[in-house]
Amino acid sequence: ALTEDESAVHASPAGLQADRVQPLSPRADAARALQLGQRDPGRLDSLHWQPLAPRSPRAGEVEIEVAATGLNFRDVMSARGLLSERILEAGASGAGMGMEYAGTVRRAGPGVDLAPGTQVMGFAASAFATRLVVPAAAVTPLPDGIDPVSAAGLPVAFVTAWEALRNLAALQPGETVLIHGGAGGVGLAAIQVARLVGARVFATAGTPEKRALARAMGAEAAFDSRGLGFAADLMQATAGRGADVVLNSLSGEAMARSVDCLAPFGRFVELGKRDYLEGTQMDLRPFARNLTYVGMDLDQRLAADPARVMAILAALRAGFADGALRPVPVTPFAAGQAEEAFRHMLAARHTGKLVIRPPRPRLPRPRGQVRDAWIILGGTGGLGLPLARWLLDQGAAHVYLLSRGGEIGPGAGRIGRWARCCPQVSVHAVDAADPQAMAAFLDGLQGRRVGGVIHAAMVLRDRLIRDLDPVEAEQVIRAKLAVAQVLTALLRQGRLAPDHVILFSSIAAYLGNPGQVAYSAANCALSHLARQLRGEGHPVRALGWGALRDAGYLTRNAAVALQLSRMEGLGFLSTPQLLAELGAALRDPAPGDHVLAPLHWGRLAPVLPGLGSAMFRALVAEDAALARAEGELSDRLRQLDWPAALALVEAELRDILSAIMRLPPDQFDAHRPFNRYGIDSLMAMELRMDIERRFGTTLTSLPVTDEMTAARLAAVIVDRIRTESDPDAPPTAAEAPA
Repeated sequence: ALTEDESAVHASPAGLQADRVQPLSPRADAARALQLGQRDPGRLDSLHWQPLAPRSPRAGEVEIEVAATGLNFRDVMSARGLLSERILEAGASGAGMGMEYAGTVRRAGPGVDLAPGTQVMGFAASAFATRLVVPAAAVTPLPDGIDPVSAAGLPVAFVTAWEALRNLAALQPGETVLIHGGAGGVGLAAIQVARLVGARVFATAGTPEKRALARAMGAEAAFDSRGLGFAADLMQATAGRGADVVLNSLSGEAMARSVDCLAPFGRFVELGKRDYLEGTQMDLRPFARNLTYVGMDLDQRLAADPARVMAILAALRAGFADGALRPVPVTPFAAGQAEEAFRHMLAARHTGKLVIRPPRPRLPRPRGQVRDAWIILGGTGGLGLPLARWLLDQGAAHVYLLSRGGEIGPGAGRIGRWARCCPQVSVHAVDAADPQAMAAFLDGLQGRRVGGVIHAAMVLRDRLIRDLDPVEAEQVIRAKLAVAQVLTALLRQGRLAPDHVILFSSIAAYLGNPGQVAYSAANCALSHLARQLRGEGHPVRALGWGALRDAGYLTRNAAVALQLSRMEGLGFLSTPQLLAELGAALRDPAPGDHVLAPLHWGRLAPVLPGLGSAMFRALVAEDAALARAEGELSDRLRQLDWPAALALVEAELRDILSAIMRLPPDQFDAHRPFNRYGIDSLMAMELRMDIERRFGTTLTSLPVTDEMTAARLAAVIVDRIRTESDPDAPPTAAEAPA
């Protein structure tokens, strides 16, 4: 039923109608989940990827699409059958292989704030898998600027180093630490953590190259770990005093010499397993110097106190965010190289961390859905090439990539080289918005049947409404709508009779986006055109996508990608997710329009007031956009003195204006005039409405002029609200602004 708060209505012979956005149940995943296993326990040559029984995330859980899993020595020992049941049973990982990973949130269970599309890292049992379902409390978003493959090598190395040095050894500024295995993952992380504390760092490593790496990462000196001379070298470097802390991973006599290196009141933290397993005897006489021995196993700490581990991970994330910490070097192995990766670690030939990328399960080929030739309009862009490869995998006989330039860009990388030499792919310079050019192209096919058309053409020329350029706006609309109109004419004339016509649209058609009014309008028109053509019997559907992280526009605009990543409630799509959804749509016997976008509607609502309209009522609670109870802020403001009230209102204005402008709050300057931000009359109206909603009062005639700043507007708001509460009580001299 229509309501008074409709944002748009459509007149039809049946009367007035309005759009509604309805949630769809997640599609059943046709791709099998896989997990690394062993046919013969103890034999590395029996490692293989095997089916994993899928399950949906329950309350408080998330499903992760794994990008890479870190390989640790524990995994190698477990695969070789060298870990006792006592050690395995005491840890959180059990007998499975893999305990750290990085990837993307695919689905979230009830009560979870992480939006699908969020890139995360964390700990999990049996983490060598394509999919994981884990507690949401056990994951943390990736630090800005760190890719998932590098992030997969962070959790174990850095949490181990932090727990061992800062918590167990209580390393203090000015103390000396000896870090064995200084070129491995934990060693390189420990060097950074120790330097962050302000300690003097020495390390050991097995080759000159590894020792050079340890020094480059901040060790004052690096000694040879393949002999016992490191002990004398350390004593000489410390003028005979020794180390306050030893982080040990050596065994046997080398372990004993390391104890001898400790200064009085020194702390020895054991990370290795070999001496435990072999029952090595220890000479206790050095402990008369008030030494402390601590054994540390991160897996057992995870089982006993997961909250402590996640607190460390959060502290580390902050260290990466401010540049105090850096990822360690990572060597990635493909899924088919799992045995090679395990043997590489066993031989101790690596530096930093080893990670393994899981296989990418192939979707079952949709029978009869992808056949004959396919045409991709806008096909030489970042998304067109993965689409072409996928279509050929699904059964297409040939894929024609059309674009006005008719060239694959030089930045297309490996998939661009594949497209140039693949005989089933051809590239053509065709302006798809030109009816004569499209007709000539179809004539040139010489009777080859077209099984499908994908309209993926787009142009972005972002400008605020006040700065719209008619020429640029026409370019944006033409790329979407004019191309679709040419397709429409070809369908109606019978020149094209494919099985599928897919119009790529955008979530911007529904949510809008400041600076993208032309793009949003074009995509909105595209969705309505698809509906009209379906009504005429043509197999046309519009598929709207959210922000795509790993292909297309955002890969060429890192600043925009970073800005979007900071927007509350907005997640990112990956190309595999898009292709999986496209395949599911092609298998659906009842064509319809839908959108795939990883959004957390409740968290988006306060920053996008339009979500409070009737269109989104099935997704957003009526009061979700009211971030606080009506009037609460006004009541708080009236109880504060002038400076505190001003600070409160400035903070609220920063949130409101940052949401309207889609700027990170830390980039908003309260003293910058509004005209420098390009705030137009519609945005000013949105600003007034949001201020009234947040403060629960009517504020008429707010002076939102070009020269106004957020700081000056905050003073006006404070004055008006305080005057409303007591019109006869002006601010005291102490409270009044200077």
